[in-house]
Amino acid sequence: MGISSNGMGANDGGCALIDNGFPIIAIAEERITRKKYDGGFVNSLKYCLKNAHCLAKDIDHFVFSNCCDEPLNIDFVKDILQKNNLSIPEKKIIINKSHHLAHAAGVFYPSQFDKALILVVDNEGNILQKTSDNYWENSLERTSMYIGEGTNIELLERYNDAPGDLGIGGAYNFFTHWLGFNSYKDAGKTMGLASYGEDFFQGLKLFSGGKCCLENTNKDKLGSVRRFFSEKAGVDIGERGKSTKNPDKIQKDVAFFIQKETERILIEIVKKAVKKYKIKNLCISGGVALNCVANYKIFEKTGIEKIFIQPASGDDGQCLGNAYLGYFSKNKLGKRKSVSSFYLGKKYSKGDIKRAINSYSDKIEHIESKNLYKTVAKLIASDKIIGWFQGGSEFGPRALGNRSIFANPRNPRTKSYINGKVKFRESFRPYAPVVLEKYLNQYFELNFPSPFMLFAPRVYSNKANFIPAVTHVDGTARVQTVNKMQNSRLYSLVSEFEKITGIPIILNTSFNVNGEPIVESPEDAIKCFMGTNIDVLVIGNYIINKK
Repeated sequence: MGISSNGMGANDGGCALIDNGFPIIAIAEERITRKKYDGGFVNSLKYCLKNAHCLAKDIDHFVFSNCCDEPLNIDFVKDILQKNNLSIPEKKIIINKSHHLAHAAGVFYPSQFDKALILVVDNEGNILQKTSDNYWENSLERTSMYIGEGTNIELLERYNDAPGDLGIGGAYNFFTHWLGFNSYKDAGKTMGLASYGEDFFQGLKLFSGGKCCLENTNKDKLGSVRRFFSEKAGVDIGERGKSTKNPDKIQKDVAFFIQKETERILIEIVKKAVKKYKIKNLCISGGVALNCVANYKIFEKTGIEKIFIQPASGDDGQCLGNAYLGYFSKNKLGKRKSVSSFYLGKKYSKGDIKRAINSYSDKIEHIESKNLYKTVAKLIASDKIIGWFQGGSEFGPRALGNRSIFANPRNPRTKSYINGKVKFRESFRPYAPVVLEKYLNQYFELNFPSPFMLFAPRVYSNKANFIPAVTHVDGTARVQTVNKMQNSRLYSLVSEFEKITGIPIILNTSFNVNGEPIVESPEDAIKCFMGTNIDVLVIGNYIINKK
């Protein structure tokens, strides 16, 4: 059992269970507690044990990590367990002191590569003592390069982690705060806003000689960003953005700048590593790996031939990496198994679904459809907004078709309607297309599948007018591909939509509203449905309408 235990001040706790080298269940704590970015682990631990039908005594190792100046210790873990009536023998508890090693394991072990470079980039990891020439004394993990081969992972280099250096993720965090967003977890908003900006600060560099030029002061993040532009460019960008619902030109241009500089430094690091180590397979993990625009640029411009990023790249994926580390520490000769599906949540039974529906019987009505996919495809084609709940939930922050909201990509008004009336979020934020894999090359400049929505290629100019709701202002789209083996229900729905409209694509976004976790249970789905302007809810084969 891998555990991300960020109860010491950080976020994104969760648990993942590996059996015989393969993940069988995983979930973030927030999905259960309904508290966004919850840093605990107790509820997700109980969830994994219960739904894997095992007890704590059946688990070989419990492997913990966190993200903190002081790595977890046994006493802290035992205290939390005791307070929550959980009993784990101390001999079964392993503390992984390297946050970045958990990230590296969580992406390399489920990849298809026998050998690959592993780039880990995030806001911050743990403080580590100097143990080799590759470590700075008392350095904070920020950007690391590993090599994975077989079942072995070895540190190659660290970048931007000298004492006092913010690093790549840290800098993106500071800019995100200045732009007016509440948390570094809102970095995706910065990425979306960047496409509306211009290269006003052309020639200005944020990273120089491998070091971030931004002043590292957690007490004055906003002032640090303002001083950088004042000192380096002679421009006063003013105080923190007052409104993020209607950002002004300077906010857009600042977002453009941080996105552009992040792409530039990542490309530089990967190109040098490819040249130095002669390896052209790449895995990326850490929170920055969720930057799908940068991921696509890395693939385009570095000489990398194959790239793998798993959907829980942020700190919620720490638990998966820890589970792998525990498994291979116990099974030195264990065999790796590539993972193509990350639908790792509990599969709710028909009885679970019926009980949830019955609890809202005075507010909803339902029918069990015998022709589900065609019926729902017709609804989407007629501009209905659909809440879609199927199978086990996706692991990670991306809705991949089991906890999704679907809509018509052909209507140019769909995006603004969902942002304003359904998700209640900023108007500039884009939506993703889910496309039948066999049609990928006809619509997008991407020549490999993207099942986890982690690359943003360009939409072919002659196709963009057909799918305006999922084409971003810069002509790109955060693509998710689907085939029948990956998700047969999603595949069938998109196929029916293609038969009706000629377009093998539907708009896909996460089943939640702004500021809340993605729904986990049937009860969560119905509650979200009732509180939004979603037109129809589909759970299993049931089609649900409001009375």
